[in-house]
Amino acid sequence: MTRVVLRSDKIDRRPEPCEATEVTNMNGNRYYGVRVEGAKYGVSFGTALAIAISYTANHSILWAIVHGILGWLYVIYYALFRT
Repeated sequence: MTRVVLRSDKIDRRPEPCEATEVTNMNGNRYYGVRVEGAKYGVSFGTALAIAISYTANHSILWAIVHGILGWLYVIYYALFRT
């Protein structure tokens, strides 16, 4: 993803950094924009993994849904306390 910065009729195209960037809006307030795409992918993977583990262990769709909601918490629980 690239960010376009206009300065005195010039277009400066440079890659957007992955870290937090300081942005000033029109009111003069500053805020920090942070990319959270990695977090979304981690949550999705944790949910899918929890569903797969739960269905394999319990053979129940209802428990798979419940454990999918819990996501990484169930995956960690299963890794530590499975029998």
